[in-house]
Amino acid sequence: MGVDFRSFDDFDNRYLFYVCEDGSRKVVYPGKINFLSYTPALSEKWAVANIAETEDGGSATMYAKVGEWKWTKLMKGLSYGPQIVNDKIVFYDDYFKAYYCDLSKNPQSVADCIIVNETENEEIRTPVINEDDETEVIYESDISENMSMKCLKIGANGKKEYSLVTDKHESADDVWEGGGFGIKKVTKDSIFYNESLYGNGERDGNACFHNRRTKKNNLYETS
Repeated sequence: MGVDFRSFDDFDNRYLFYVCEDGSRKVVYPGKINFLSYTPALSEKWAVANIAETEDGGSATMYAKVGEWKWTKLMKGLSYGPQIVNDKIVFYDDYFKAYYCDLSKNPQSVADCIIVNETENEEIRTPVINEDDETEVIYESDISENMSMKCLKIGANGKKEYSLVTDKHESADDVWEGGGFGIKKVTKDSIFYNESLYGNGERDGNACFHNRRTKKNNLYETS
């Protein structure tokens, strides 16, 4: 059956549905839920959602295999920016710690996943898996407000290798106090991101891409 990969909760009955291409619905979570935080991440094989079963019980990050719908709790609390490539998912939590999980190995918690952060004091936002290489994660790194874009390459047996992608912005550095890299999409050739800038009480931003062959940042322009 074809699907359009949308999921939502019906606020009249508080059930979680999977909406098929023909418009039909299937209840995919056992029992009622109180709230669904953010849009679930969905692929042809996997679903990941922030589900609160009760009003005062808090949310949990849950995942299930599409078609089987047997949900497993990865952690208590919300996951942000979950992104799925094949059997791998990456996301970060309230403490800016990011996790890379292989869902095909049926992790029972984030303790079974790989921590993306290089150090304890590194905060991570917008981790994104390379669409052409699921063993690579590009992410925004914040260490004591020093922002950069970094790469994590995950080798055999979970060995981790880190490298700097860029810490430069398209706008003049002397105009802005700092800025971030909101990563949107990663391929073998390019990294697409939103450059956010701040300074002197003002903010600005640019849509950019990083050419991985030339190692240069560019403004993304559309005609």
